[in-house]
Amino acid sequence: MRSFSTTLLLCVTAIIRAQQPSPPKLSTNPLTKDQIAVYRAFLADYNSGSKSPLNVANITDPFDSNTDSDEKSGRDSCLRAFPHHISASEVHLLPGEFASAKIRLVDPTKHKFADPGDYIHSPQDVDSAVEAGFAHGLMTLSEVVFDTPHGFAAFSYSFTCGRLCGNGGTVIYQLRRGRWERSARRCSSWMS
Repeated sequence: MRSFSTTLLLCVTAIIRAQQPSPPKLSTNPLTKDQIAVYRAFLADYNSGSKSPLNVANITDPFDSNTDSDEKSGRDSCLRAFPHHISASEVHLLPGEFASAKIRLVDPTKHKFADPGDYIHSPQDVDSAVEAGFAHGLMTLSEVVFDTPHGFAAFSYSFTCGRLCGNGGTVIYQLRRGRWERSARRCSSWMS
């Protein structure tokens, strides 16, 4: 016969597991032409002027519109044209065609960082430490979601290069004259 404490432990473990979200499903469908175009436009802007290639996670994260909300409406005002409760339950592998001299696709579970904070107190100068941190940083992109008329696209990104090194946010792109361009709409962002 099980003891009360063993039974209680099993019940608590089952409740915790039930409350944890299941991992997103890997989509069997390829990314659309527009999703690829939005990612390309963003990465070209983000990495312009960089000396080293940008490490990009080879798998997307789910997009969750509820992570960027304001206090009054409960959602980010930059997402006002998008359907409520947008979330992507599937993720995609980025196709090899993303890789270039400026973009390096990497497995995020195996990526090694070079945190600038670890090198600040070494004989290496601060600029070299920061440059090494950026060169070993990791860009992660969420799924791209579209508004109903398919004229705007939204996704989140994060670039992490150490404990106190990184930036990210939610961005909006707009289809203009057949090209996806960064919208003037401002969404949430963060920097460390």
